[in-house]
Amino acid sequence: MKGNQPLYRFLYDSLVSQIEKGVLRQGDSLPSQQALCGQYNVGITTVRYTLRLLEQNGYIVVSPRRRPVVLAGRQGQAGLPRLLAEKEMVLDVYQSLYFLMPALETSAAQNFNDVSALKGAARAVAWHKSTPPARGRAILFFYKLIDVYQNQLLIDFLSDSEHFTHIPYESFHRLNPSVVYTPQMLGEYLLSIADMIEIKNFSVVHHKFQKLYDITFAWMKTYLHELEAQYPGVKDVPSPPFTPKKRLCLYTSVACDLYRRLKKGEFSETRYLPSLAGLQKEYHISAFSARQALGLLNDVGVVYTHDKKGTAPAAPGMGPFPLRIDTKTVFENLILFLDTLQILALTTGFFVKEAVQALSDEEAGQLALRWQALEDRACADSLFTALWDFLKEHLSGVYLKASFRQLEECLLWGGYLSRLSQDGRRVSPAVSKRYLHTLCGALRQKDAPAFARAASSFFCLVYNAARDRVLSCGAKAGRLPLPLKEEYLCF
Repeated sequence: MKGNQPLYRFLYDSLVSQIEKGVLRQGDSLPSQQALCGQYNVGITTVRYTLRLLEQNGYIVVSPRRRPVVLAGRQGQAGLPRLLAEKEMVLDVYQSLYFLMPALETSAAQNFNDVSALKGAARAVAWHKSTPPARGRAILFFYKLIDVYQNQLLIDFLSDSEHFTHIPYESFHRLNPSVVYTPQMLGEYLLSIADMIEIKNFSVVHHKFQKLYDITFAWMKTYLHELEAQYPGVKDVPSPPFTPKKRLCLYTSVACDLYRRLKKGEFSETRYLPSLAGLQKEYHISAFSARQALGLLNDVGVVYTHDKKGTAPAAPGMGPFPLRIDTKTVFENLILFLDTLQILALTTGFFVKEAVQALSDEEAGQLALRWQALEDRACADSLFTALWDFLKEHLSGVYLKASFRQLEECLLWGGYLSRLSQDGRRVSPAVSKRYLHTLCGALRQKDAPAFARAASSFFCLVYNAARDRVLSCGAKAGRLPLPLKEEYLCF
């Protein structure tokens, strides 16, 4: 579900974008139908319909028992409309990466043990004579580093951003902007980062990552503006916005949207949510997806479906009732829930530090008063919600907002923890209250670093406690993201 956009249109636009930008070139094979289903979270019928459209419009050729092949890879200026239409989005992604990745990668470096693998990837970059293969090897360096978190959502974000910002136009543009790094220079630079990781000089590691992203963003900005000036007559084409890869089933998006509507009181007068048929029509989904969405909301205690009456908001104290979604599916999505909590622990400090600095003294004081009102019912859930809402309110840029909207959908599955396990660590109300006092005090003093430390520490505590509870349910530690140490958090 991409708003009201049909799923086939989203898949079609994405593949056309890759073909017209040169990411998929003439003669390249598309991924298999099964791979496309998994990558874009769509059904096989949607994939087959999309492939027929691509074939009808001359983009691919389809042969029996073979994967479709790109037939009309765009060359020369033919690919410029798509690139220039996406210019602002590409810069938005680059700016977000510059803001987010250096500290996140520095934190990963502190958990990294196999420095020889990083050095091997860095030397492979320097070995190449041309930029495209060297760039691919450089990306491998960052994949190896981020993989230490054992967090598939982080890997998805990295691959999404790499794909969207891929600009393979060396073969036809006549611009000569200053080079970011030659392959040899880039390889040597990455090797110097690995050397600093080996001797555990993480302040220098962080500085070097910052410099790398700073230079890359500045170069890309210059490159795209010069390209636009060189071809002023190129007509813009509609460009789909950046949309991150989704691992959640479609019904989770529907359930999350219904949950938002419930919190806003949309169904307070009608008492009942839309029927299954109504959900199918409104969200353009199948009957199965509609049933699963309501089943998820029932399981986490948000709604209750009355036989032959309909689904209404759950009254306090109702349930628990038998689970409507199978345990295997729940565990798979609880892993994504833990991935999300780990990302929040690793990234929250960056965002809230800037957000607090941007507040006026009056705004910070008013926020402290509102949060202080939570003291009587202070618990991990209420403080988590307050911090999450503050974080969402101050996210800037399409890339970050789209990425964190997906994280919000993953959080909904956390409601199963109390259904499946009563064991494991929990964040007590007393601990939550101490964090609340620290955060409110930092707001009153406009102490942004103290606020960032407390927020990151709280999310780290919540993550490790949730991970412990999932383990107590019988999950294998090797399938879960890495536990976090508070002292390794960077902000």
